[in-house]
Amino acid sequence: MDLQIQNEIFVLIFNYLSLPDRFQAFYGLNSRINMILNSMPIKLDKLYDAQVRQYVLPNINPAQVHVLKVFHNGSEKRIDIQQFTNVQCLKFYLEPSINQLDHIRPTYLPHLTSLSLEKLSSLQFSDEYANLCKTICTEQFRKLKEVKLPYLDCKQVHFTPDCSNVLTHLEISYCTKSAFYMILENLSNLETFRVTISTNEQHQLATKHAHLRELYLTVRDEHDRMNMSMDELFGICRCLRDIKYIMISMFYSDTIQNACRDLNAMLSFCQSLEIFDFFIKIEKTNLNDANIDEIKQNYGHLKHTETYTYQIKKFYYCCIKKSYFN
Repeated sequence: MDLQIQNEIFVLIFNYLSLPDRFQAFYGLNSRINMILNSMPIKLDKLYDAQVRQYVLPNINPAQVHVLKVFHNGSEKRIDIQQFTNVQCLKFYLEPSINQLDHIRPTYLPHLTSLSLEKLSSLQFSDEYANLCKTICTEQFRKLKEVKLPYLDCKQVHFTPDCSNVLTHLEISYCTKSAFYMILENLSNLETFRVTISTNEQHQLATKHAHLRELYLTVRDEHDRMNMSMDELFGICRCLRDIKYIMISMFYSDTIQNACRDLNAMLSFCQSLEIFDFFIKIEKTNLNDANIDEIKQNYGHLKHTETYTYQIKKFYYCCIKKSYFN
């Protein structure tokens, strides 16, 4: 009877069902149904679920998995990811095993377009992680466009003439300042860069970045007191002429008046900027009874901005933002 129904109809029906229900109800009925189920792309994101382990994992073809999300509840560290040869999106919410980390390679995962490593602890300074970071920065992952890493320093990146020209979105939870500059100077097709800088070396951006459109920059150490000099920020903005959106969050060691002055000067370098969010943390002793709304009127780029302020203990927090910039 089912031979009269086109395969596409079965696919439509299966797409209305959850993955466990699909395999529990239909897998094993006949070879044709099995073939259809094993040919459909799969998003495997609940490996910890008992029904997934019982009905899905024993019956799927690993090559049909296009999205793999690993939470690492118990047995998930034993999953051999190199068998998922067609996976396009790979995400680890907790630290992978050392074998899993070592198997994130172009030879095993040639179709990878998105990679996310949320956390690393014991493997943060391992050779396997350093090798992965170096590979990400090259052209070996030919389709990898989006990457999220928990940490990066200059020892874990190595740029050669064959730098990646497909990586467009990069997020790094904690990054040394030297690695931050190396990325901007070498990954020329990067469009979105979200990063927290966690060291205080002094650098200057040497080359212009033509493609970066969005920069989310947080400057923070373990005491939340580290700041980046305004000269450094000026240098970055001079090299990001086509930037559309900037978010900067930092501790500012001077007065709120000088913060507004410096922000106004910085914005003058960004001729294409459309949106900016500037979050600063200032010690109360540097306020001098200043009124932020009055101060802004002295600077052309700040006159029509939105401002939010609040105080916690001995610190003053200020957000200056503009949703449309001319």
